[in-house]
Amino acid sequence: MAQVESFVIIIFLDSYNGSLLDQASLYFGKTSIWRHLCPSFGTSLQDWGSIWYSKSKSIMSINNAPSRQRLALFYATALAFPLLFFLLLEAGLRWFDYGDNVDLFIPAPSTMGNEAHWVINPLVAQRYFPKGKSLPGPAYEIFLQRKPDNAYRVFVLGGSTAATWPYPENVLFSRILAQRLSDAFPMRHIEVVNTGIAAVNSFTLLDFMDEILAQQPDAILIYAGHNEFYGALGAASSQSVGQSRWLIKSYLALLRL
Repeated sequence: MAQVESFVIIIFLDSYNGSLLDQASLYFGKTSIWRHLCPSFGTSLQDWGSIWYSKSKSIMSINNAPSRQRLALFYATALAFPLLFFLLLEAGLRWFDYGDNVDLFIPAPSTMGNEAHWVINPLVAQRYFPKGKSLPGPAYEIFLQRKPDNAYRVFVLGGSTAATWPYPENVLFSRILAQRLSDAFPMRHIEVVNTGIAAVNSFTLLDFMDEILAQQPDAILIYAGHNEFYGALGAASSQSVGQSRWLIKSYLALLRL
């Protein structure tokens, strides 16, 4: 009878916590009642309860150990939340049209006539000079959005030499070329568009290429090679996002999303 009563007490106490075990030990383990009920036990109720409680916690910790699937789900969720935050932030900024338009070509003012025209974006250099206070810009070049059937369209790419810096735009060699072509082919609509910008290198030229090809060029003239080291995003440029070609191309691609 004493063994049954002591066993029932241990089960009852184990369903609670260690503090109850301590209280029960103070009451039963140090009084004549406990010694009377369990005279053959040399171990106090506190010791038996602690042993039982410790074993129960060990079993529970084994049973509650997370599986590999749960761990994988936890890590995936932990990584997804920051990505989701930045995706929502980007979507919100785009929704409110935050920031400048840095497309290479933007619609020209409607005062150019009945037909729609493109103009080179004066802010396009922000792609390559994110830290610059003095932003170099392209020449003010205009051409038709819809290419005429008789058109011959040429795009010029390059750095400051192509942009004839520091001389004014009226001496652009591309405009001299356009005049010479118009004289040689009077039945053709000649367009020579100069996209040259000072202090840029082949990263800029490559970044422009998709937008230029979308305008159906008949010829592309590249006058470059002077700024590969010090030009924007180059190895020794102050306008740098890293030395990795892959990183620079990824940065430029993200700007155009």
